[in-house]
Amino acid sequence: MQARHPELLIENCASGAMRMDYAMLSRLHLQSTSDQQNPLLYATISAAAPAAVLPEQAGHWAYPISGTTREEFTLALVNGVLGRLYLSGHLNQMTAAELELVRSALAAHRDLLRELDSLVPIWPLGLPEWDDEWVVLGLTGPESTYLALWHRSAGPAEVTIAGPPGDIRPVFPAEADGWSYTWEGDKLTVRTDVAEPSARVILSKRFDLG
Repeated sequence: MQARHPELLIENCASGAMRMDYAMLSRLHLQSTSDQQNPLLYATISAAAPAAVLPEQAGHWAYPISGTTREEFTLALVNGVLGRLYLSGHLNQMTAAELELVRSALAAHRDLLRELDSLVPIWPLGLPEWDDEWVVLGLTGPESTYLALWHRSAGPAEVTIAGPPGDIRPVFPAEADGWSYTWEGDKLTVRTDVAEPSARVILSKRFDLG
């Protein structure tokens, strides 16, 4: 089939990743990482998945729901950006502002896809626990690191992570919107002043590489 249809992508659902292994993934392109629909719970799955499956094969469901707060909507989309984003939800019921957030997430994801298969996963806070307040996944290359940052409680709050200092650029959403980032040596302090769970994707371009 693949020889006849070389552009066809085949996904391994495997009962919501309950039967995920490379006996199948050596033959198929994508792996759905879960059937979980709660965005706060999916954050841990998205962050931990690259320990078991290549990021370029990790299909993460993003379930933005029309009528939720902007932060809830954004967090649901962040879940999919650092993998292979599976978009779900009733797009036909979304407002113009909600659709613009979806477009922004997809644009950020498509930019990442150009280099996804060359990036290596890192966990600056260690592999996430199911009920962690902060969850962080990084995808790093020679010159830059993408970070998905989830804060799963009400803010304000901050966390410090280690890494090579770099120029911080928002990836999704495109504005900082209540989050700030401060380097002190090789320690990055991430702060959110958002008064509900929230998430961001940022890019750190290393200073020492010009």
